[in-house]
Amino acid sequence: MRDVLPRSRQGVVELRGIKKAFGAHLVLRGIDLIVHAGEHVVVFGPSGSGKSTLLRTINLLEEPSEGSLRVLGTRAGTATRLKLPARMGEDPLTR
Repeated sequence: MRDVLPRSRQGVVELRGIKKAFGAHLVLRGIDLIVHAGEHVVVFGPSGSGKSTLLRTINLLEEPSEGSLRVLGTRAGTATRLKLPARMGEDPLTR
């Protein structure tokens, strides 16, 4: 199901309530994030704070324990194949 926002206002990447645990150790604790087309985002924090885990979750290299992830308006999961740009720098919103 797609949001009713115009495409220019939809998030390119949307995370809602993302949690990631490794055993009993909760690394990501309910992350909500929306990145719109053209935005630049910096993720920073101390060592061990979950920066790499967050990026690995967005890239589908890690499956979140809870929450939802959308990329280009499509709900993403480890079983989802996304149509991503064929070349670096190609804008997927203009396809």
